[in-house]
Amino acid sequence: RMLGEYRFGGVILFSENLKNTAESARLVRELQRAAVQKGGLPLFLGADQEGGNITRLGQGTCLPGNMAIGATGRTEYAYEAGAVTGQELHSIGLNINFSPVADVNDNPENPIINLRSFGSDPEMVSRMAVSMIKGIETAGVLASGKHFPGHGNTSSDSHTSLPRVEKSLDELRETELKPFQALIDEGISMLMCAHIQYPQLDSTTFRSISDGMEAVVPATFSRVILRDLLRGEMGFDGVIITDAMDMEAITKHIAPADAVVRALAAGADMICMPDTLRGPSDAAKIEEIILAVEAALEQGELEISEIDKSVQRVVRLKIETGLLDETFDAAEDEAAISGALVTVGSEAHRAVEREMAQAAITLVRDDLSAVPFRLKSGEMMLLITPYTNETASALYALNGLKAEGKVPEDVLLETYVYRGKNEVDEDLGAKLARADYILLQTEMSGTASLLPGHWVTDLPAAVWNRIKKAGRQDRFVLASIGAPFDIVNFADCPAVLLSYGCVGMSDADAASGVITGKYGPNLPALLRAVLGDFIPAGSIPVTIPA
Repeated sequence: RMLGEYRFGGVILFSENLKNTAESARLVRELQRAAVQKGGLPLFLGADQEGGNITRLGQGTCLPGNMAIGATGRTEYAYEAGAVTGQELHSIGLNINFSPVADVNDNPENPIINLRSFGSDPEMVSRMAVSMIKGIETAGVLASGKHFPGHGNTSSDSHTSLPRVEKSLDELRETELKPFQALIDEGISMLMCAHIQYPQLDSTTFRSISDGMEAVVPATFSRVILRDLLRGEMGFDGVIITDAMDMEAITKHIAPADAVVRALAAGADMICMPDTLRGPSDAAKIEEIILAVEAALEQGELEISEIDKSVQRVVRLKIETGLLDETFDAAEDEAAISGALVTVGSEAHRAVEREMAQAAITLVRDDLSAVPFRLKSGEMMLLITPYTNETASALYALNGLKAEGKVPEDVLLETYVYRGKNEVDEDLGAKLARADYILLQTEMSGTASLLPGHWVTDLPAAVWNRIKKAGRQDRFVLASIGAPFDIVNFADCPAVLLSYGCVGMSDADAASGVITGKYGPNLPALLRAVLGDFIPAGSIPVTIPA
């Protein structure tokens, strides 16, 4: 009813909406029918199918993520990742991928971008991002680059706070803006702007409702950034969509209706998630926003000519993509669902997924030739990892290697999960003593991972110290499975690997060897490298501080 009444421009779907492929395809077609039944235009339907940590399709191919692709150094992988993603989204009926992330991750303490970025070199990020949009668009899906003018140098998360970047325009031109300019030059049709303050670009302020103090406007509210810089200097004439407006970077400081008016005044064409809608009673929230926009037009805060231009950009894009020519007849639902089931998570796509994940694995150093582990019949490898679901990925890889005859059938795998533990307890001590080989996985989780005093740092350090005292370094490998910056804590460790991804899998999938849901290919690839199935050939795509 709300889709028919309010003529929304689109709908964004998340993991909870896209768990099952058949149900997702049916939902998408029902949404489109609801939107057009009273003469409205078909919807832009999008999702954040980035790969790596940010994947929305519950049964889709889980590509290894942008930093992993950056580690391969191969732009053809970025293209292929885009193509696979685009094909799966298109088969379900989604027509926008809010990807690629074109942020240059030049801040090791970044808590939200890190693995979502291709790396810290703006030229490489530009090449990868351009290749990825080409791949996405081959499937008839729009790419939306994000997060303009750059989220890679923040040390806080805009989901929970209002980040601030203290860079001049000249500095941004040399780093953050390069990938976005490359996307614009390539003809990208949509960009997402960021809820980040850039006081050296625009020092305009607004009054925060949280404390009554003046706050510098984020890019989302900045005419200087969206109109003068993005539209003017950089020449972008596509659709500007905001990042989700229900993020706390916005909601902590301004009411939803006022935020929408400010974003439109700044130059946004589409407002992503202007408020939280969970049922018919929430229609009042949309009414309030519409009334606020109408009042702003009457009072001259908004110009109808600028609103018209935004409408023209959005409708023109729907026409150019052929969306207005599509029909969503219920009689065709089953055929559409069948097509989605054949495409989403197909074996061909899974093969691409595995190949990319393996190409990304990076051997930082191996001074004592500990890699690969050479397990003999009856020997035991111990995996020490932060979270329970990561253990299943190791079992999945080991079972695969046994089935392929690459590892003896009676090789044993023991695991230990160290979440919340700062010291080696009796259980871990006994397992360390029994193990023939030890793989310790560390996982960067924001700045805590770079500092002592937190379990995510302290337990790995305690294990490494025990290994050194026992003189067992030649049968020990440390693997950083999140953002790679935490390897600075282990500068004296002779064997270090990187996977650039830590998404685990279900125990049932690991035991059966059949993937039925979301998982990450990075950890199985890592274990295969450790056990000698292939030689790691990736390169670190970010600058690791000394």
